[in-house]
Amino acid sequence: MNQKDYIDGTLDAKGLNCPLPLLRAKKMLDGMNHGEILLVEATDPGNFQDFSAFEKISGHSLLLSTEGKNGTLKFILMKNGIQIISEGAETLTFELAPNGRIKIGYRKSDGTVVYAENTILASGIFVPIHNEFSEILKELEEMINTPSVKENDLQKFFERHPELLKGYEYDVAIPQAIIYRDGFDTEDTWRPDFVLSPIEQEGFCKVF
Repeated sequence: MNQKDYIDGTLDAKGLNCPLPLLRAKKMLDGMNHGEILLVEATDPGNFQDFSAFEKISGHSLLLSTEGKNGTLKFILMKNGIQIISEGAETLTFELAPNGRIKIGYRKSDGTVVYAENTILASGIFVPIHNEFSEILKELEEMINTPSVKENDLQKFFERHPELLKGYEYDVAIPQAIIYRDGFDTEDTWRPDFVLSPIEQEGFCKVF
């Protein structure tokens, strides 16, 4: 199985100056479904900064950001993918392996990343360890790499394993909570996938 098996859309933005590649990628992502993957090819080096900043504010995940031997830049984005919450936070990470599979990691508060195959990335070195998240990450990795997986399948998975979402900043993960935008007007509601309640009472909830 190769990388093309996981690409749902392709944008050829070679020769375009920033910020045109990003603007066109955003337009394509707007028309894609949750969890679908977009490949963007470009040539302007300024795109590295543009796409990195876009990931932090858009809610989409930047799975790959690289430059090929011929000078073509490649960016692979997942619509509404799970992102790193903040520097130092414990959360899931997504990487695109050379064989096209998406590799799941769990970044701990000390900056190390543990993987499903019982390895840990610390100071740039992979070290074998006993990983308490190994079986959970294996299950998630298999789901993510199954083309037929549905959004509801992932929703149920995270309801069973909320620890992957909470990290050390949150103590409760509430699935499918109903949020009223204005008072208790039942016609103006919003139902996110999860609401994370912070451990510190003065902190803010995270909604996604």
